[in-house]
Amino acid sequence: DTLYLERDYVRSGFLFIAEILSKRINTSEKEIFSYLWGLFLQGVRGKTFDQCLRRFSIRQGEVTVEELVTAYREHVPAIKMFPLLEKWLRQNQKKFYLGIISDGPLKSQQAKVRSLGVKEIISDIILTDTWGKEFWKPNPYSFTKLMEQWGLKADELVYVGDNPEKDFLAPKRMGWRTIRLKLQGQINYAKKPLTAAAASDYEVFSLGELLELI
Repeated sequence: DTLYLERDYVRSGFLFIAEILSKRINTSEKEIFSYLWGLFLQGVRGKTFDQCLRRFSIRQGEVTVEELVTAYREHVPAIKMFPLLEKWLRQNQKKFYLGIISDGPLKSQQAKVRSLGVKEIISDIILTDTWGKEFWKPNPYSFTKLMEQWGLKADELVYVGDNPEKDFLAPKRMGWRTIRLKLQGQINYAKKPLTAAAASDYEVFSLGELLELI
């Protein structure tokens, strides 16, 4: 939700799941996708596939939730970087140290990296699940690793994120400047920081505003 909208990834995954299920049951891809997407728009997070299997009366063992979760996580997502941001990154890749710190199941994150083509622009990409879930944000390990790798001080670094529950705690405590990118359509758009320590130093509401601030 900073390089692209996560909802686009979800949509891509649900389309893939709908294709799989339509080949197993007598229901169209369109109907299955509409149901899954409807749950997402209603705010359902988790147990989506359980509800889907019940909704279409799929017999136990015929298709499992685990099978669908694996397919969703490993599918090749139809996602693209925000054009304005991609242009800026390409223009500035030699001017700044650029890095990515991303949480989430490792295979999902690897698929996103490939689909977005970010390796062509950003060489330092940390997928925290490489070491296990305990290394996901707000664990400071990834931030410390980049800082040491680049040989930079905390006050020379800026972190851009979108989730006030976990994104800003570690870098802010370490002395980095932090920016929250708030765009309509983000999954965490309505979330508020629970403490002052979890709040970003700045909030911006467009990519143009973000790039101007940087």
